[in-house]
Amino acid sequence: MSAETEARPLRATARRSGRWWKIEIPELDTSGQSPTVRDIPEIAAEIASECLAVAPDRVIVDTAIELPGDAEALWAAAAVQEEAGRAALTEAARLRRETIRALADQGLRQADIARLLRLTPQRINQLMTTEGNGCPTEAEAGTCPTEID
Repeated sequence: MSAETEARPLRATARRSGRWWKIEIPELDTSGQSPTVRDIPEIAAEIASECLAVAPDRVIVDTAIELPGDAEALWAAAAVQEEAGRAALTEAARLRRETIRALADQGLRQADIARLLRLTPQRINQLMTTEGNGCPTEAEAGTCPTEID
């Protein structure tokens, strides 16, 4: 490949092998090692450029890094649980809003509902006027009003 040609895209896979990460580039039938995850992309590009006898900036290596051991399965299971948890929280929020609206429909004032449910009047107002869970976005996590003691 000459320096004038476009950069060549390649695919590499890195997986844990002992204390090192083994980097394989099947298209070039070559491999190498990296001591850290951070260095894998750079080392993969160096391996490819040496094999092709071109400058490292003349290759583009898309590197997939496999999680070692059971980590990938555990991570996927955690994602499933998290989704189920979010669905449960959404349903809990719906039930809370339904409770508050039912109490309001019985003629209770928001201040009284707040006292009965141990929430702030502001939180009662939020729950009565929102369709979602009434909390800020994830970017504002930690700012959702909480129950009072």
